[in-house]
Amino acid sequence: MSFTCLNKSCHISISKTSFTMAMPCPLCKLPLSQFQAYDAIYMDYNYYTKIYYGNKSYKTTYDYYNEALSFENAGNYKKSLELFEKALNSALNEDIPPKYFISFLYAKIGISCGKLENYDKALMAFARTIDIELVFQNGDETKVYNYYLNMAVVYKLKGDYLNAIVYYKKCVEINLKMVEECHPDISDLHFIIAECYELLNNYEDALLEYILSAEIYRNNVFNITFA
Repeated sequence: MSFTCLNKSCHISISKTSFTMAMPCPLCKLPLSQFQAYDAIYMDYNYYTKIYYGNKSYKTTYDYYNEALSFENAGNYKKSLELFEKALNSALNEDIPPKYFISFLYAKIGISCGKLENYDKALMAFARTIDIELVFQNGDETKVYNYYLNMAVVYKLKGDYLNAIVYYKKCVEINLKMVEECHPDISDLHFIIAECYELLNNYEDALLEYILSAEIYRNNVFNITFA
């Protein structure tokens, strides 16, 4: 099995045997998609469950996870949440699942909870994912950037704009370790922070963030070079 870089211009794929977590594309250096990464983990986990359990008939983490994905893809988040939680409970009682698979299950629970507007539970699940991943990634926050972003999004959806600002600013801080200051992602984050300030009727800080977002966007546009 191979995993293709999301940057289509790279035209590169990486074999499963050489795959490692958060492995960057050798060409563009962008991190591979988390879902691609966890697909690899999932395939490995499926292999080891078959070795470990043989032909036993009872359900394993693999079975619950597989069912949960089907319901998630169908938009039935209530059922996907139920099955992801069963997968997590099963994984916590097994010896073979790697810790990063467990952290991914927490993330999937967070996504389902977010879709169901159960924001408090979603936040707890994403926070648990971050805690586990930071240990596994030796404290490297760039490897868990998407989970911080999930926290920011959920706080904003919940209407807790102060905490949303905290996490969006954290995302800016982490993102600046991965991209240049004029990157459009940085501009987008400042724009969302401005929206949060505006929703808090803090128009002074909102204006500053809007101006910063516009300045970064303008610098990015004028720095474009054509081959």
